[in-house]
Amino acid sequence: PPTGCTDMSACNYDADAEVDDGSCVYFELEYFTDLPTETGESSLVIIQGANLDPGDEVGLFDMDGVLESVDAGETPEYGELLVGAGVWTGDQLEIVGVESVDLSQFGGPVLNGYVSGNSIVYKVYKASEGVVYNADVTYEAGDGNWGAILTVISALEPVFSVTQDIE
Repeated sequence: PPTGCTDMSACNYDADAEVDDGSCVYFELEYFTDLPTETGESSLVIIQGANLDPGDEVGLFDMDGVLESVDAGETPEYGELLVGAGVWTGDQLEIVGVESVDLSQFGGPVLNGYVSGNSIVYKVYKASEGVVYNADVTYEAGDGNWGAILTVISALEPVFSVTQDIE
């Protein structure tokens, strides 16, 4: 019988394999792990194509998000916030971004997350290099701002910045 990875949750699952040969590979977030607490509100970003290697991570940021949840009457701090992340396996990647929920007008808290209407910023962690790069994207659906029910990226390309010594 054909051998291979028989675990459907592995990134190298082989539908034709009948005997597991111990070759299954699993990718987990190792770099973009400091995610905010779920608020119950979110946006889905689907990345259909990317110039990445399996195991590279994609982080979704709001550069002016609510950094930490605050209680009623407290003023939230805003800044660069990782709100969603995933590991590229070579196939479509679906990432859920955590949305801030502002209940202050009702005497409630302001919960951490992206602020609807702010720009989505994409960063890539190249696992083989241990380096983070900004990324450019091509939109299939959505306008590049947080708050859309669905954002679809047809292409994601890391921006490999070139530094040059000036003499």
